[in-house]
Amino acid sequence: MIRLCVALLLLVTPLSLQAARKFVDLGKFGDWFATKVVDGNDVHCYMHTRPKSSKGDYTKRGEVALLVTHNMKEKQYNIVEVQAGYPYHSKKPTTMSVDKEVYHLFTDNEGAWNSDPLSDKKMTKALLKGSKAKVVGYSRRGTRTEDIFSLKGSLAAFKAICKACKVKSSYTS
Repeated sequence: MIRLCVALLLLVTPLSLQAARKFVDLGKFGDWFATKVVDGNDVHCYMHTRPKSSKGDYTKRGEVALLVTHNMKEKQYNIVEVQAGYPYHSKKPTTMSVDKEVYHLFTDNEGAWNSDPLSDKKMTKALLKGSKAKVVGYSRRGTRTEDIFSLKGSLAAFKAICKACKVKSSYTS
């Protein structure tokens, strides 16, 4: 299943096309930010954060982020994505630990995702209730990286994106 990520689209979309998009800042919640993007009838609401700490023996690395997205046009909700800031190694595992629960992710280029919507739902619930998430991945060169994300404010950010995109969720009550 092809999953769209607003942040990645922004990196590859020409500025002339981005001008047609409307970005609505929904606020900062603890260590998380929430945004709604409207492009015609294509609407995405997403929350994202940057790592509090990163480890690895690398010399150059792009933007690193953890996101949860609602893609309204495709009716896909709670899409969890990690942006590594480098192309992932195709043969080495990428994992996310939320407190003590470990999740195995599949990778494609610089992104890592769950393999199905049920896993996204389970991970989203953990992200909203947990205190920290740790992502361990490997670059194409085999460099191991470890990113630690704070989950402070994740529930409030999630409530904001659910409200903005009119998504009902049992996690917000």
